Amino acid sequence: MINGEVYTYMTVEQLTYFLAAAKYLNFSKAASALFIHPTTMSRAILKLEDEIGAPLFVRMKYSLQLSDVGHVLMQEASPVVAGWEKMYQRVRSAAAGVTGSLTLMGPHLYFQIIAPAYGRFASTYPKIGLSIDVCPYSKMDSVYHSISDGDCDLGISF
Repeated sequence: MINGEVYTYMTVEQLTYFLAAAKYLNFSKAASALFIHPTTMSRAILKLEDEIGAPLFVRMKYSLQLSDVGHVLMQEASPVVAGWEKMYQRVRSAAAGVTGSLTLMGPHLYFQIIAPAYGRFASTYPKIGLSIDVCPYSKMDSVYHSISDGDCDLGISF
């Protein structure tokens, strides 16, 4: 409570739900992708809109569009949720006694090919966390940027 007002704060869970809804522009599809009930998705979005004080979506009969406020939240929430997920994995790894990490990035096709090597690596080095980030073929430049920004240790390209 500050100056007699009770404040609530948006949660990472709400932001995750919002980002899924923004991606699919459909609450049912977003809920399905997150393995939650559509009612849970709708309530979380309504609560977030109430907290922000503005609609995040323009609701039409059979579809959604992001409102201007929704566009701003999407731009701001994406790096926050990604950073939270990375932090969470690092803390969980530390709690499990992981002694290092290795992050790979590349197109989906290559990771299907190296899946057996991934399994051997994980069994040979169980205390090293291995994460794989997949990028679409249309965004291969993100491999270079991820490595140069230090977000990725190794990139696979063609």
